[in-house]
Amino acid sequence: MTKILHPADPWQAERVFVAVETVELRGETIPLSYSHLMPTPFGEVDLGFFTFAWTRHLRSSTAGPTLDEFAGALKGANSNRVLTPVDFEAGELPRDAYEMFAMAWKLFASSNFLVVTHAAPAGLPDIIRAAELNLAVELPAARSVNTAVLQRGRLAGLAPAPGEPSGKFYARAAVAGDELPDLMSCYTQHLEGEVDVPTTDRFFPVLATAALYDLHAPAGLGRTDGRERPGGERNPPRRKK
Repeated sequence: MTKILHPADPWQAERVFVAVETVELRGETIPLSYSHLMPTPFGEVDLGFFTFAWTRHLRSSTAGPTLDEFAGALKGANSNRVLTPVDFEAGELPRDAYEMFAMAWKLFASSNFLVVTHAAPAGLPDIIRAAELNLAVELPAARSVNTAVLQRGRLAGLAPAPGEPSGKFYARAAVAGDELPDLMSCYTQHLEGEVDVPTTDRFFPVLATAALYDLHAPAGLGRTDGRERPGGERNPPRRKK
């Protein structure tokens, strides 16, 4: 059963942005980090981040990949950062990290949040799959928008048909086209100057995802990051936590 459902409304106000860095290790996609950005009713946003302490875990494990294998795999990680095993000494041991993610995901699902992410293709589906496998649980389904789908649709010239509900248009866009554009190419084409941190910052993926969503969202929705839209509309400023 899929845990990521198409939204009835891809522009709903109750939304959370999620980014997951991943790496391929022994033919398996494993999560390296998780971050989220959640607008609050008080005009601010909550930013959260945690790292999987894979280095610490692998050092104490007698089975599975070696630290040398992990170091080699990190050279091809799905991340804008240059990562080494040192970056995964601290953080949460994998089981604890999966439990933290599972708690967050259950909250998003039970609260009917729209989960906005950029999976092209790795990311959110992989951490859901890994959490279920490692915790031996079945997580609930939640509605999600993939900003890579929005950008691919724009590049392909897709547009809603007259009277077509936005949810149906998104479902159509999700199966149209070929390769999904990665986040860095979207940033280079449309978002330079729109994200307040360097591309190597740990929060860059989730902030860039929010900025890309804002780029596609209808003007009446307002922006997540507090910048002005054309016409002078403005959200309250962002605050990091």
